[in-house]
Formats: sequence, C-alpha cells, structure tokens
Amino acid sequence: MLSPARQAARTKGRSPAVFDAEASCDLDRDGFTDLVVSTDPPYDGQGRPPVPLQILFGSPVGLTGRAVELVIPEGARAGNDWPDQPVCGDFDGDGAEDLVVHASDGRLSYLRGPFTRKGTPRAAGKPLPSPGTVPTGPALDVNRDGYDDLLVRTAEGPGTSALVLGGPAGPTRTGTALPSGIDVALGRFGRGRALDAAVGTMDGTYLRYDLPTAVRDSISTPGSVLDAGDFDGDGVSELVSSGAELRILRGRTTGLSATGMVTVPPPTRGTTRVLTVADFTGDGRADLVVRTYDGETKDTVAVYAGSKEALVTAKPTVTFSTSEFLGMGS
Repeated sequence: MLSPARQAARTKGRSPAVFDAEASCDLDRDGFTDLVVSTDPPYDGQGRPPVPLQILFGSPVGLTGRAVELVIPEGARAGNDWPDQPVCGDFDGDGAEDLVVHASDGRLSYLRGPFTRKGTPRAAGKPLPSPGTVPTGPALDVNRDGYDDLLVRTAEGPGTSALVLGGPAGPTRTGTALPSGIDVALGRFGRGRALDAAVGTMDGTYLRYDLPTAVRDSISTPGSVLDAGDFDGDGVSELVSSGAELRILRGRTTGLSATGMVTVPPPTRGTTRVLTVADFTGDGRADLVVRTYDGETKDTVAVYAGSKEALVTAKPTVTFSTSEFLGMGS
C-alpha cells in the first residue's frame, strides 16, 4: 500500500496526509510504469496554489523510492485553480508519454514527455483551450491516426463532454461533442474502424459509433457507471453497465444490443462497484473485477474471468477482502 510517510515528497517540511493514485504510465521512458499521485500541500488560500501532484517512479523492484513533485512551469498554468486531474497519453505521437492536467475553466496544461527523474517535462507551452474542465482517462487513439485522444468533461458530475483530438502539437482540436450523461465509456462496440462512445443516463444509453464523425444511436438500458472490455476475445468490446444492477451488453459488428445481455450476480450482499476491466491472465479476454461492500469495514473483491461463450464466468475465480492489506503500508 502507498505510504505518504515513507514515499511522499515533503512540501515546506511537511509530509502530506493525502497520497492517492491518479494515473499510471512510463513517464521517464525507462520501461517501468510510474505512478502519478495527488497530495494536499500547504496552501493559505492566497494566489496560485502549489502543484499537488507527485510522481513515484517504477523500478525492477517496484515503487520503492520517494516521490518527486511534478514540475508545471508557470507559463503552462492559468488562473488559480488546483492543477489536478492528470491523464497520461502520447498526445503528440512521438512515442513518449505526456501528461494533461486541469489548468482553469476552459484551459488545460499540456506537459510533453519524457520526464526527468526530478519531475520536469521535456517541454510545456501555454495552456491549451479546452471544451471542458475535467480531463478524463484513459487516453486512447480513438480515430487510429497515431495520436492519443482525450475525453474532457464539463463537470465532475453529470454533464456534457467532448473528444479532444491529439496531433503533432498535442491535444489541440475539439472533435465530437457528446450528449449530457452521467458516465462515458470508449470502446470498439462495432460498426466501423474507429472507436465508439457510450454515454450513460438514468433513462438509457446514447451511442456514438465510429468517432470522431460519429453515427448516432441509443439503447434503452440505463447506465450510471459504464466500462468497456472485450470479454470473449472476438475483437469487439462489450459494455458493462453498473449501478443498481451489473449488466454486460455484448458487442457485435452491427453494434451494441440489449439482446443476450448478461446479468452478473454480486459475490455477496452489499453495494457492488466495478473496479476495473482488464486482461489479467493474458488469454486475450478481458476480466471483470468488482468490489462489494457492506458498511465501511466489510468488503469482497471478486474477479470474474472472461469467457468466449458466457462473456464472464458465472462465479468469481478469485475473491479476497481489502482488509487483508491493512497495516502493510505502515
């Protein structure tokens, strides 16, 4: 577990109380994944706040060193907002991971990688215009042009969002504007070469196929929390819709459909949330990881393996509780 006392950089002689993982990628291009964490540095409320982000660099033995503060040059900042909401991606197509962070209303700070071990980007220009205030990961090459693209939301809660397209100068071009919704998931749901967007609401889910030009469609399945992954390994993404129930809609070459939808029973009683969708076994099929909690002290994390026929296994292949890790970071 992350430990601010052991791993965080001190600011004005003080260790942060907050030390939360925000984004991960190989920022210094050494072949190991690095972790961007948010902290709570001292701030008296006057003028521009300090940068609250730090980098923990990966190594052959993991995240063992002490973090360094992320350097955002003054010329790359705007206004007096906290520079937060970091998103990794190769937005200029040079093979190095960059960072985008919130700068102010309608502005993003764009930091070009690779980064030095002191947290300094290779370059950083003036803040970029943005259609929203909340950059949202993960960044993906939506239109398959060799540049990662970025989803930017107008607010942290329900609202509209837009796709910002990467290019030689970074994420500078606003692409498709998406309808208002609670959550957005990007994936290859069918109907074209490029990626697609699903925008969830309490009444249904809007679909935009083949971004950024986007063919419009919708399904009646509501979606307050959305995720995407290829559970059956056929090259087309499924859509995970969770909230009151955990449901998986099968992706097809003709697009998503509620027909054949799979409902995943929770591993135990309580409130269930999706933690991640990723291929943990290397079999070419995504696995579903959920956490069910009952109160503040009791929980179960369950891993449902991807399945060619059933999308995911009927019962979890692995279960454990996060309480098993308590005390490991002390």
